[in-house]
This record gives sequence, structure tokens and C-alpha cells, in this order.
Amino acid sequence: MLTRRELMLTSGSAALSQAAAQTQPAHPNVLLILADDLGWGDVGYQGSEIKTPHIDHLATESVQFTQCHVYPLCSPTRSGLMTGRSPMRFGLIYSVVRPWATYGIPLDEHIGFVLDSMKAIASELGL
Repeated sequence: MLTRRELMLTSGSAALSQAAAQTQPAHPNVLLILADDLGWGDVGYQGSEIKTPHIDHLATESVQFTQCHVYPLCSPTRSGLMTGRSPMRFGLIYSVVRPWATYGIPLDEHIGFVLDSMKAIASELGL
């Protein structure tokens, strides 16, 4: 049989656990930052002299993907990220797609690669 004190402690810890569970978001927040011309050492948490307090905070509180490969130009990197395909497939390896260009990712190409991948992971994890 529980004493009154044990009952109160048990009820209080159960209530705190339930409150903590309610404050957790149902789904994880995902923020993907793709910055043109940002070098490895250009952010504060990598030892830069440049002060980046907000990015530093995000980096310390988040999962960081540091082993990835990008192209030295924005168009190939963005097309690869958006489609999940090699930029070579679209002829986007060697230059930037200018606003007046008549080439780029085909209009009928599916560009929801990241979103589709995240949805698949979420359903697999039951989120």
C-alpha cells in the first residue's frame, strides 16, 4: 500500500512526465541551409573570426551533416539537392543558370526529392 507521500510523489512525477511529453513537438523541425559562397571556416563555430551567433547556436543544438560534397557553383548544387540526380544529367556542371538561359532543370522534372525523402523517413519511423 502506498503512503500519502509516495502517492503524491508518484502522481507529481507522472504529471511532470506528461507535461514534458506535451511540450515536445510531434514532428522534428528541419531547417536546411544552403548558402552560396560560404566556406567551411566562414562561420563562428568552425573557428572563424566572423561572428555568426545565430548559426553557431543552430549548429550546437542540431544535427550537422559535415561529410557532403557540393559543386563550386550554386546551380549544380541546387539542382542536385532539388532532384536527387547528378547535375551532369541536366548539363549543369560548369556554369550558373542565368535568368535568361533556355536550359536548366526540365519543367516536367520532379523537384520534391528532399521533401519526398523526408516523408518516407517519417512514415518509416511512424512520425
